Amino acid sequence: MRHPRITVELLTTDRNLSLARHEVDVALRLARPAEGDLVIRRVATMANAFYATTAQGTADRLERERQFVAFGRDSTVPEAVWMREHVEGPVAFRSNSLVGQKSAALAGLGIALLPCYLGDREPGLRRLALDRPPPAREIWLVVNRTHARVPHIRAVAQALAEAFERCQLLFAGGLPIAGALIPEIAQTPAAQMRCC
Repeated sequence: MRHPRITVELLTTDRNLSLARHEVDVALRLARPAEGDLVIRRVATMANAFYATTAQGTADRLERERQFVAFGRDSTVPEAVWMREHVEGPVAFRSNSLVGQKSAALAGLGIALLPCYLGDREPGLRRLALDRPPPAREIWLVVNRTHARVPHIRAVAQALAEAFERCQLLFAGGLPIAGALIPEIAQTPAAQMRCC
């Protein structure tokens, strides 16, 4: 480790913790912050695709019998809104957890809309081409401007930016990158860090 005295606490939540109130030092957000005295950097484009278990049969069978894994009915994340507006078919399982949705797809409960970095890395899933592709989202690295030059915060932010740089193709929906360091972050809509 380049900085052995830094402790990273990873918090995953769908609530944006405050950089201004020092709830977190570094944040990864799926929407560009519009307010605050922040240093903001786009670190990746996160593509989404539909996935089904490889054991579920042929593409023709999936097309005939398709049912979906979806977000909770009250979810307002852009992917959930997009699915409600563009996807027709019965829903067999609902969850606001991407890990839960991936598990449901692996269990054969239906077709799940997942970020490509999550679906492409799962050998039991295959990417499907259904209708039109869902929209991609940007991932933003955010630091409070007053803390951006603090050495340990800067080191963590730089390490995250470098990790995303190495994995651009994976996040953008390209082929998985063998042997690359994949940041185990956005299993939920946002990941935020506090550096001690």
